[in-house]
Amino acid sequence: MPEIRSTEILSGTTIAGPMPVAAKHHKRIFFENLDGLRFLCFLAVFFSHSFHTDYPELSKTEIYQFIKFGVFRHGDLGVNFFFVLSGFLITYLLIAEKKLNGQINLKKFWLRRILRIWPLYYACVAFGFYVFPLLKAAFGQTPNETAHLWTYLTFLNKFDYIKTGTPDASILSVLWSVAIEEQFYFFWPVLLYFLPVRRYYLAFGLVIVGSLVFRTLYPSSRVLQHHTLSCIGDMAVGPSARGW
Repeated sequence: MPEIRSTEILSGTTIAGPMPVAAKHHKRIFFENLDGLRFLCFLAVFFSHSFHTDYPELSKTEIYQFIKFGVFRHGDLGVNFFFVLSGFLITYLLIAEKKLNGQINLKKFWLRRILRIWPLYYACVAFGFYVFPLLKAAFGQTPNETAHLWTYLTFLNKFDYIKTGTPDASILSVLWSVAIEEQFYFFWPVLLYFLPVRRYYLAFGLVIVGSLVFRTLYPSSRVLQHHTLSCIGDMAVGPSARGW
């Protein structure tokens, strides 16, 4: 699941809404109204993946069919909405910093992302490749990991996911979205660093149009769901809706 936070320290105060350009001190930005949306996204994804049974006497019942294929049929879209929220929040913070300080501090931005995401991410990678096979063997099963470690170490795992399919360790199968986020965190602030704020709409439009073209050319469901060029359009939708 993508890493989403609606708070970021730009100061010692808490505000909700647009930040004054002429503010003399850093602000702490908090969008409490996004918490409910994040919960609904999580709930949709959770039930989409967890509401499952291998027993035909249950899967054929009307209540199961209604919940599985009616209520939560498109639960995976919760991940796409997480991307929209992530794009909005990160872009808001970058624009606020640029208006306040005159420019984006790329090193500090990347350092915050690294400290917040990498420790848990690499802990999950270590568990999936080293601990999970041992546990599986201890329970009398045969490990059969098809994922490649180097792609997870370099945040290229979603391409591995597209090529080889779902990893044997389920904890690895959810890390593709983190890889997309990390690539977005590297590319997006550099683009906004060089563009003036008044021209940001060009970046938003170019990314969205390019993503739509890619989705048209590569309509495979696995590519549409997991490829960076497909998902990055969602991350540009959030700041576009804000109207910068």
